[in-house]
Formats: sequence, C-alpha cells, structure tokens
Amino acid sequence: MTEAEEDATALAAARARELAGNEQRASLMGLLALSMVMIRSDDETHILHLATTTVGSISECHVEALLIDGVWQLFGSVAGEAARRRDLQKQVAVLPPDGGAIDLLDAGWSWAYSLHSRGGASGYLIVGGDTEPDEYQQYLLRRLVQQTSVALASARLHLQSRAFANDLQASNLALRRSMDIHDRFAEAAWSEAGQDGIAQAVHELTGRPIAVEDRHGNLRAWAGPGRPTSYPKDPPGPRERLLADLERARAPIHHGDRLMVLARPGTGLIGLLALIDPDRTAGPTDVVILEHARTVLAMELIRLQKVADSQQQLAGDLLTTILDGGAGQDVALDRAQALGYDLQRAHRIMVVASANPAIDGEAVLGAVRLAARESQVGSAILANPGSVVLLSDSEDNWDSFQALLRTALPDGCRIGVGGLRQRWQDLGDSHQEAQLALKLQKATSRPDRIVSFEELGIFRLLGQVQDPKQIEQLIERWLGPLLENDTHHATPLVETLHAYLECGGNYDATARELLIHRSTLRYRLQRIKDISGHDLNNPDTRFNLQLSTRAWRTLESLRDD
Repeated sequence: MTEAEEDATALAAARARELAGNEQRASLMGLLALSMVMIRSDDETHILHLATTTVGSISECHVEALLIDGVWQLFGSVAGEAARRRDLQKQVAVLPPDGGAIDLLDAGWSWAYSLHSRGGASGYLIVGGDTEPDEYQQYLLRRLVQQTSVALASARLHLQSRAFANDLQASNLALRRSMDIHDRFAEAAWSEAGQDGIAQAVHELTGRPIAVEDRHGNLRAWAGPGRPTSYPKDPPGPRERLLADLERARAPIHHGDRLMVLARPGTGLIGLLALIDPDRTAGPTDVVILEHARTVLAMELIRLQKVADSQQQLAGDLLTTILDGGAGQDVALDRAQALGYDLQRAHRIMVVASANPAIDGEAVLGAVRLAARESQVGSAILANPGSVVLLSDSEDNWDSFQALLRTALPDGCRIGVGGLRQRWQDLGDSHQEAQLALKLQKATSRPDRIVSFEELGIFRLLGQVQDPKQIEQLIERWLGPLLENDTHHATPLVETLHAYLECGGNYDATARELLIHRSTLRYRLQRIKDISGHDLNNPDTRFNLQLSTRAWRTLESLRDD
C-alpha cells in the first residue's frame, strides 16, 4: 500500500470514528432528553410506553415482554401467549436481582433487565435480537432501563405525595369539622340550653330535622321543619324491642325513616335522638354528629336526674312534715311554696306496695316516681319500709298510674287510696285510711285494682272495729263448722262460699273465679250445706253468710299485714 493509500485509509477510519462518536453522543443526548420526559411524568403507562418504543432506536433488539408487579405484557406474536407467559415466569423466578440471560425460542439472544428500584415498580424488561448487541448498545439498554426504573419510582412517589397531601387536606377538613361539631355541642352543654338546645345544634350541623324522645317515645324536643301535629309513637312492645336493638348496636341505626341513637347514662335514664332521614342518605358526618349529640344528651339527662332527685328529696321532706304533724304551719307552707305546691288545694294520700315482697324497695320507688310523673297524679313521694307514699291532687289519672306501674312492676303491685282532705293538716288521717285500704285489698277480692278507702263499704266498717272479738263471734256463729272442717281436711270451703256469694250465686262466674269445674263447685256447695246446715237460698241466711265471709277476709288481711 502506498503512502497516499495509507493516509486515505487512516482518514476514512478517523471519519468513521468521528461518525460513531457523533452517533454515540446523539444516542446519549437522546437518552438524556428521554430521561427528562420520563422523570416529569406521573403516568406509569406513559413511562413504560416510552421505554419499550425506545429499545429499537438505540439497539438492534426489540422488546419481547414486560413484567411489572406480577403482571405480564407480551409483545410480538400472540400465538401461545399462555405458554410463553408460563415459560418466562419460570425463567425470571430463578434470575438474580439484577436480571440476566434467558432463553427465547424466537431470538438468538435475549436478556431480562431488572426494573427493581426502591419505592418503584418491581419487574423485568425483556429484550431480544437475532445477535447479541455490541457493548455500547448493551450500555445504552442498561441506561434506558435505569432511567425507566428511576422514572417509575419518581412517578409513584409523586402519586403517593399527592395522595398524602389529599389525605392530609381531608384530615384537616375533618378535624376542623370535628372541632366545629365539638364546639357547637360544648356551647349547648355549657349554656344549659336543655334538650331543645341539643336538638337545635343537631339541626344546624346536619341540616335535617331532629327529634329528641324519652324512653316511651314521647317527643321532648324538635328542631327543623316538618314537625308533625300528632307525633308518632310506637306501642310499648315494639318500643322495648327498639330500645334493645339500640342498646346492642351502641351506634346509630335506621328505624323506618329515622336514623336513631340511644343515650343511656344510667339505670332508668334513657333518651333517644331521631334524625329524620326518609331517603337514608345520612352520611358518616351525620353519624359523628349524632354520636356527639348522644354524649351531650346523656349529660343533660344526668343533670335533669340530679335536679329531680333534689326536688324529690325536698318533696319527701315536705310529705314527712305533713304526715308527722310535728312541724308548725309556717314550716310546711314555706317548704311547699319552695317546691311550687299549693297546700290550699284538696289532696289525698296513696300508698303503693309491691305484690312481691322480694322486689327491691328502690325499684318500687323508681317505678312509682316514673308512673306518677307520666300520669301526673302527684310528685311528692316518700319511701317507707315496704311501701311508697304519694301525695296526690289528681282525681282523673289513677288508671293510667296503675297501668304504668304494671309495666314497671310485672309481678304486680297493691295500691291503697285514702280519703280526700280539704285541709293539709288532715292528711295524716288520709294516710291511715290509705294504709287500711291497702291491707283490705285482699279482702275485697280485687287484688288487681286500686282500692279506695271511700269505696270499701262494709269492709271499711269491719276494718275500723276497735274490738275484733265481736267480729270473731260473728264469724264463729256462721262459719265455725266450715272453718273447722277446712283446718282438719285442708279444704277451701269457706273460700268457695265467699266467692259464690260475691258472684251473686252465679255458678259460671264462681267457677271462673276459683278456676274449677262446675261439677267441683256443685260438690263443694253441697258439702257446705251439709256441714253448716245453712240454707243458701234463704235471703237472710245469704246476707249473714256474706257478711261473715267478708269479716273473715277482713281479719285475714289485717293479720297478714
């Protein structure tokens, strides 16, 4: 080769190296520009699209597959995708963390580049070609994969930061809302606005009508539009089941067109909040508001209970003063005035005792207080051993009072009512009459009814006889043989005779009263005739026998008590 040829060859080689250098610089500049585009993107799909489409421009290879977070994407032929996916999964499962060579049937050379990065995606970019790319192309491929991994990690970091910022903003809004709710109810509590104030706070915060109810379903407060003229009230049975459901739930639950929650700070203290929600669109914030309102309502119920307890204690002291008669007139009138009582009105005394002596006295006292308040028969109450004394100025609501007591005391109760007194100084006599009526309740054959002293009739006269020997003589004269027979043979002939006479001689009514068959009643009446020798068809005899059985029942009642 001549010197000129050698110079030409050297110049061509130099130009080739210069062109190769320019291509390399262009490739590097292109990767740098691509890196800037990738790093600014928050869209992982866009980043991966840029990476897969760039492989062919920086090398003689093509993308075979992409694995991101366990999800495969295959490129090229779609034939046998499931088999290809299984084969690739087996091969990448044994690769080192940085990736490595894998075997593909349709490629002379193939490599799995790792896309692992802290905080980014986890997977592989798998490329292949007919021949192994040169060292520089492999360098470019590694740089591309590295940039892709960084861009994916940056995108996820940006998304996480944005989500965190959104969560933080939402948390701040929720905190501010919670503080507003807390402040509104704190204002209602400290201002002692009562149940009306609590209802108004709930309405202002939710924009919905709200009702506050007592345990029986009576409306205590309402805020918002649409207050019903006649407030709907569940019957006692369904009401108790609703209370039980709310007690178990310990959270607001829907009941019909209302979202309801129970406030129960203690035994006997129950209040309900009913948010009117016919479309059931109340959300979590409404639930939070009801939870706050429940707490404040519970505090209000406790406050009301303390006030009521204080008033009841003072009322009990007033009643003690009246019944003892030891205090002067001015003392009684001053105490009555402090409680808002008008002692110048006519009053009477009622005495209540549980039909079951095992019932706790506090339970009876609580039942009487509740029934007296609901029926408005009176509110001055005094607990005595075995009974509760009530000062009443009502003449109309006794049946309601008794019905409420039956609900609170399923075992039943006995109620004696003293006579009406125009002067409060005479209420001690009404008290004695109420006690006597209570004792004679069994004798009247009306254990399930209120017994008034004024309606005792002959029992009233018998109960007030000073010398019981006269009554005993009457009983012995007319009932002696029957009583002796009952004692020796444990038979209820005297009780049968009493029921027969009280039922006016009606067989069916007597049998129902005694819970026996007519044939049994007929047999007993024949035995009564045979043993006593009395003709039950004789009017005078029937009168004396009925008087005697009533006298016997009266003495039995007085002895039992």
